[in-house]
This record gives sequence, structure tokens and C-alpha cells, in this order.
Amino acid sequence: MPAQFTSQGSLHHGRQNPKRKRATISNELQFDTNLLASFKFKPFYKPEDFKVNRILMGQCCSCLPDSRHDFCDPNTAEHGMRNILDVKPELGDSSPVVMSFDKLAYSLRRPLFGPFPDLSVAVLTNPRVVDAVQRAAWDLGSEGTGLDNFSVMEKRASRIINKMKASVSAAFIRFTGWFLLKFLSVILHSVLVHKGQMAVLKKAADRGLPMIYLPLHRSHLDYVLVTFILWNYDIRAPHVAAGDNMDIPFFSLLMRSLGGFFIRRQLDNGSTDKDILYRAILNTYMLELLKRGESLEFFIEGGRTRTGRAIRPKGGLLSVVADACSEGIIPDAYVVPINISYDKLLEGNFCKEQMGQPKERESFRGACRALFKVLCGDFGSVRVDFAHPFSVQEFIKSSKNFPAQNLFVASTLQSSESTVSCPAFSQPLVSNSNNSPDIIEGNRMVVRALAEHTVFTCVSSLAPMCSHMLAFLLLTKFRQGASLESLADAMQWLKEELAIRNQDVGFCGKPQDVILYAQNLLGEEAVACSVKTDEEVFLTPTLTLPTVFELSYNASSITSTFALESILAIAVIAEAGLHPGTWTDKQCTEPTINISQDTVLETAHKICDLLHTEFIFVPPCKKLQDVLIEKFEDFVLTEVLLEEESQDTHSVNPAEKQWAARISKNLSWDDEEDEDSRQPCRAHGPGECGTCRGDGQVEISSFCDGPSPGVISDHCLSPCSDCGGDA
Repeated sequence: MPAQFTSQGSLHHGRQNPKRKRATISNELQFDTNLLASFKFKPFYKPEDFKVNRILMGQCCSCLPDSRHDFCDPNTAEHGMRNILDVKPELGDSSPVVMSFDKLAYSLRRPLFGPFPDLSVAVLTNPRVVDAVQRAAWDLGSEGTGLDNFSVMEKRASRIINKMKASVSAAFIRFTGWFLLKFLSVILHSVLVHKGQMAVLKKAADRGLPMIYLPLHRSHLDYVLVTFILWNYDIRAPHVAAGDNMDIPFFSLLMRSLGGFFIRRQLDNGSTDKDILYRAILNTYMLELLKRGESLEFFIEGGRTRTGRAIRPKGGLLSVVADACSEGIIPDAYVVPINISYDKLLEGNFCKEQMGQPKERESFRGACRALFKVLCGDFGSVRVDFAHPFSVQEFIKSSKNFPAQNLFVASTLQSSESTVSCPAFSQPLVSNSNNSPDIIEGNRMVVRALAEHTVFTCVSSLAPMCSHMLAFLLLTKFRQGASLESLADAMQWLKEELAIRNQDVGFCGKPQDVILYAQNLLGEEAVACSVKTDEEVFLTPTLTLPTVFELSYNASSITSTFALESILAIAVIAEAGLHPGTWTDKQCTEPTINISQDTVLETAHKICDLLHTEFIFVPPCKKLQDVLIEKFEDFVLTEVLLEEESQDTHSVNPAEKQWAARISKNLSWDDEEDEDSRQPCRAHGPGECGTCRGDGQVEISSFCDGPSPGVISDHCLSPCSDCGGDA
């Protein structure tokens, strides 16, 4: 610290006055020892200095006001990211810092939940299953005596439930959590979750109601990844519905211990008649789990997507939950839409299947071979987004206000898809014969709307990874390749466009570094990297089959975000008769073309009808026409389209014109008014009720002192004293 100077007089240049006192320097140096030593116990930078707020996606829809009020409070949610694989205690955490056995100590500190129930006896003795056994025995007919047939069906029912049920072990979940901390750290850089989303999820799980986790199906890793994340946040593991194609030696044992229960992908085993016994057992097993407060997880799409886009949902298993809530079997349940974004899929991007080759059936040898391949690869990072939970009971009540055409279209799609793959997920498991056909059809429409609303929320919660954005840019804007600088600028622009649409991304860093990292993940076969003579890095996509399918798979995650805007742009191009060959980079060479908004919206609606099996453009609670109008207005506001002013000014109602002027004035940012332009109200005296515009009109304002202040009426209209015109 510098010495202190004490001024006792003024100093002058040149000759000094001896009578004046000079400035003296204190020989005693004064130091702040606490300030000097603060670096030993006080950090120069605080954690808040490095905190980056991330966009909180997946908030409840406006059609669910109660759930939105419960879980969508931005003031209580932490807007940061957490890497699940990093188990080091955060700053300020009271837990001890462990060194050598950090992952083991972290795993042992996780709580063990109570025992998971074995429901075999409860299912087999349920009246619905007993009745199904009797009906199945009766259907055997003359193949044996009634007692023998009943015994055969009882044994079959026992085999079905033993093969189906899960054998969850809390200790094994803890062991698997420790193993995944080790294993995933080898093949993945990070597993990212949003702290605000997890805080909301923890709040909902603590209420004791069943949680229905509905992730979009991308990879086989989805089965364990959701359970692994919930284990990290001390949330009870759910029972996971898995297809019987995953019932292979050793791996099936692992999945059962983690909560997996296996069901047939075709409930009726390929026959035309319904397998009433299997359906009754599956329905009863799920209901018994729900009545005991257990959570469920199943993939609403049925199988893994082969294109990267979300598959239209099936409502079979979801109908069990909806019926349980509507019939009062359980008080309520919370649906949690989940989206999982991978930098690179562990099992590839299904290029062979998209080329027409048949799907390879899962086997023990194939699983071991795939596991060895995974251990030798680099798969980047994974981000898991948990949308805010919403009440099933509230959705059923609010569905009565949904547009009728949306429910009708959903019901039509369900009936048309029931003969396609996975009937196990497309048809209700058990229908109550006591209900009328109208009630059954109404329930089916509500379940279908619930499924589509969930998938729409999942897609809206998607956070694109760097490999997705690079593939999207190379397939849409830079098909002939581009330099690293051009791609960096385009990626930054795309990131900002996503932020405008309230959509986050699953990466951070400088755009140039992110692009090179994504190119390394995609591989030289998909994106070639070369260096030109001027040392400029140039990236070129491979557009030949089947490699282009891999780029298309990654780009599809962003396609859904811009689907409606793209359709609207195509409608504008079609109605204007434009051709891309006549365009330049800056402007169109064609003269100005006038098109009608109504014709553009009509064409866009027809295109949406053609693509209704590929995208869910709007949730069931909204009308497609209204959303298209909003997108069209956005085009006008952003000056993508220019709106021509109408020349028929006489057709405007004068009252509406005065009302618009009044609103415009009250909402003006300029508080300064020209006092000379204010004219007295000749009907009420000195009160200021109008402002002269200089054209013989008086603008009516809201500060009239007449009998009805603030109310526009004929009494407040008077001639302008300056112009003499009639208002």
C-alpha cells in the first residue's frame, strides 16, 4: 500500500513562501492487513461470475393452467446445467470431498428406497384376470374337458406374468448407478440435465402420485439413462415397459433388476383374434403398479425412430393410465415428457434399414459385439430434457374445450394406423363392454390427444446438439460445402434463431471449435475436411447413399422447429409463381408480386394435410389455422413479406379510427405533449378531452372532465377551435 500523504498547505511553483506550511509526508506507513491476506481465504471469483442461465424449455401448455401455475415458476427454478457424470461436490455443498473413491462414495450416499412389490399373486387373483382365464378356457371348446382347459389357462397365465414382471432390486440399482458412472465416463463426455427442470421434477415426485415418464425413443441407452438420472436426484426408479425383442440372456436379467418388464410388441401374437388373457394380465399388472404409487416409463412411439423425427404416438399403454384416472382407480398421475439428444447414437443411424434391408433381431452375440464396439468409440455428449409434469385429470377435463376437428383427426389417424406395426401400442388394452360405443370412442379420442400433446411437448423441449446443427446447415444451406468461417457465422445465426423460439442448444464454446468437434464425431465419411492453399479449412458433406442418411438423421431434430415456417414459405413461393433459379443472394430479380394472404394460408393448410403423418404441427388444444396466421404475421413483422396498404380509406369506420388513435396515443412512449394543441371540450367546459390534429378533427383522449370521464360519447365531440372542423 502506498504511504499516506497529509496536505497541510498549498504548494506553488517557483519560489516558495517560507511563512506557508509545506506538505509533509508521514513516516508511518498504514496497511490494511485484512485486505492483503484476503486472497488466502476469499476467492477472487465467485461461482456466480461463471453462471450461465440456460433457456428453461418444456413448460406446461396454456391449456393446463393449474399445472402451469404449480410447476412453471421461473423465480424458483435454477437455470443452469449439470453434468451427471461429474460427482464432485459443488461449491457450498456440505458433503465431504472424496478423492480416490469419489464415485463409490457418491453411490453409497444415495438412499435406498423401500422394497418394490412382487405383484404375481395380486395379478393372478384379480377378478378381471380370473374372468379372462374362464373365457379363454371356454374358447378352447371341445379340445378338452372344462376343468382341464381351466387348468391349462391358469398355467399359461402364470407363465405370462412370470415372463412379464420386473424384479426390481434397490441394491442392484445402486450398484448399476456406480457402474454407469464408470462406464458412461469412458464412452461419453457428459450427460447434461437442466437444474431447473430437475427441481420441478423433484417437487412433483415428492407428492406421492404416480409419475408417467414418456421419452422419445432414440437408442437402447434410453432404457437405463432415465433411471440413472432419477437415481442421481433421489427419485424412485420407475417400472419400464420394454419390448420382448430385448428379452435376451443376461441383458434381460439386468433390465428386470432395474425395473424393466417385457411385453409383446404384438399383443395378439399375430392372430386375428384378440388374446384376451394376455391383455387382461398386462392391464391388471399396470393398474396394480399404479394403485401402489409406482411410476411407469414407456416409449409412446412404440419403437426407435429410423429417421430422427418423432413418430406419431400410439395410445395403448397410455390408455391404461387415462382410464385409471377417469374411473377413480387412482386419484391422479403426472405425465413427464422427456427428450434425449445424442451427439452420436451408440447403435448408428440405421442407414442399412433406410436402404431397405430388414432389421436385425437382437441377440446375445449381437449385443456383446455392439458393446465391444461402443467401448472403442467416442460418442460425445448426451442431453436429457425433462419437460414440466402435468396432471392427467386436468388434461381430461380441459380436453372438453379442445377443437372438435383436432380430436376427430386424431381418432381417424388411430383407426388408420391400427393395422400397421405395433398394435400393442395403438389399440386400447381392455375396453369396458358396459360403456356405450360413443363413450368408448370419446375416451379413445382423449387418449390420442393426450399422446399427441405429449409428443409435441417432447419435440418442443428438444435441445439440438452440435452434430445436429452442422448436419442441418450442410444439407440446407451449404450442400456444396463451405469454409469454417462461413459455417461458424451460420451456426451462430442458427443458435440465435433457436433462442428466439425459446429453444436451447446442447453445447457451448466458440463456433469454430464446436464445428470441428462435430465434424470429428460425424466422421470423415460423412463430412470431409480439407485445407486449401491459403490455409482455409473447408468442410464438404457426402451426399451419396447411404451416408447422406446419417446427415439427414441428425438434421431431422431441427427440421421440426422450422417445419411450419418452411411450409408457409413454400406456399408463398407457389402462389407467387417463383422459381429458385431466378433468385440471387440479396434480392429476387422478379418484379414485386402481389399475393393474397387467404390463398397462401389455404395452400399452407393443404401442405400440412399432406405431411400430417410426418409432423405434429400444433398441439390438440390449438387450431392449425390460427397458428398459421400467427406465423404469417411474423413474416410481415420481420419484413420477410411486405403488406400493401389498402387504398379504400373511406371504408374505415370513423369510430374505429378514433379508437385506434386513442389507443396509440395512450401506449406512446413519448410523454411530452404539445399543450397548445389541446383544445377545451365545448360541451363540458375547460376539461381537456381532445387533441387537435390540424385537419379539422379532434382526437378523443381519456382525460375528459365531463360527466363521464374517460368515456367516449357524442357529448365529448366538439368543433376544433383552431380549424373549425367538426370532430
